[in-house]
Amino acid sequence: MRPLDEKETTAVFEKLFKFVGNNLKNIVDNPSHEGPDSTPGRYCFRLHKNKIYYTSDSIVKRATNISRTNLVSVGTCIGKYTHGGSFHLTIQALSLLSSNAKHKVWLKPQSEMSFLYGNHVLKSAIGRITENIAPGDGVVVFSMSDVPLGFGIAAKSTQDCRKLDPNAIVVLHQGDLGVWVFKNGVVRLVENPGAELMDGSRQGSRKKVLVHIASGEVVNSYDALERKLYSLGWERYYDDPDLLQFHKRSTVHLISLPRDFNKLKSMHMYDIVVKNKNYFQVRDNI
Repeated sequence: MRPLDEKETTAVFEKLFKFVGNNLKNIVDNPSHEGPDSTPGRYCFRLHKNKIYYTSDSIVKRATNISRTNLVSVGTCIGKYTHGGSFHLTIQALSLLSSNAKHKVWLKPQSEMSFLYGNHVLKSAIGRITENIAPGDGVVVFSMSDVPLGFGIAAKSTQDCRKLDPNAIVVLHQGDLGVWVFKNGVVRLVENPGAELMDGSRQGSRKKVLVHIASGEVVNSYDALERKLYSLGWERYYDDPDLLQFHKRSTVHLISLPRDFNKLKSMHMYDIVVKNKNYFQVRDNI
């Protein structure tokens, strides 16, 4: 594990800038509250076995006590270098991209699975699209309920999109959250990865729960969640009667949840975590 050199830093930043634009500054200057230190540290980028990790100074200091051969991971792997020396973002970078995205596309519900199967985004699949997208820009793909699904590269501009044929490709697929499992010689896509283990068995006792870090309280109702979100500057947003939505003042962030708390899935919990860093965690229900 080592810091990135100038060439590597340029390659990583150029790739991230394609998706987040000037919000790259938020990623670089993001304070870290991990570790025992009273003052917040910083996040940094580290190279380990051809993979780029986004991690806190606190974790880096502790990782130096582990030999390179025994060190498996250090923080969040956001990308890797190919044998040819090119840098590619991996799907683990999605939380970083989605919370700082400059260009976004929202898919219609019936088109989500097509994207998760690795297909490009067609015009007919788009429910909404941000303005001023140009061909070649990095685009983060969301569901209509604002859950990040993956990312890709714009094939057409926002202006061109309005006059395209419904079957024209708008976003070229690069990565998605689809979970694939191999069982009995068959590869298949798990449509609800939160409900199944990698061996295909039902998850049951390993259901996920949302935990408020400061209090250690498990969020077991929308009333409890609403109180926590209000204290963080969120307020109710009444745009879709079929969803429970929250908007954070002075930001573009929107949390969209099913109105029935029993239908809250792990993907919704992770969306809350991404948009409220250092305040919530998703854990196994023990």
